[in-house]
Amino acid sequence: MSLAVNELNNRADFGVFIPGFFDDYPLESSEFRLYAHIQRRAGTFGCFESIPKMAQHCYMALKTAKNAIKLLLAAGMIEIQERLGTTNIYTLTSPSNWVSPDNTVAKIRA
Repeated sequence: MSLAVNELNNRADFGVFIPGFFDDYPLESSEFRLYAHIQRRAGTFGCFESIPKMAQHCYMALKTAKNAIKLLLAAGMIEIQERLGTTNIYTLTSPSNWVSPDNTVAKIRA
């Protein structure tokens, strides 16, 4: 058995917990995937990765990643600190700052 298979079988090492309130948000798979990626990369100071690199790591088209970021930003799920000449900093916000799930589709996807 390879190391990768052993790692997959030991779920305790994943340390991933998805709160139930995510089920209430009408996120598409690409939006959720990008949110999870930013969360993994954010650490203490935020995610410094470029959008093209995020798209590459999440196996999605650049346009899909840009649209997902726009939705996450409009939903209040992330904040972006723009920096000239380097990558932006993406940070997660508290769920109390998120747009209501009922308004997410109507306001953001319209």
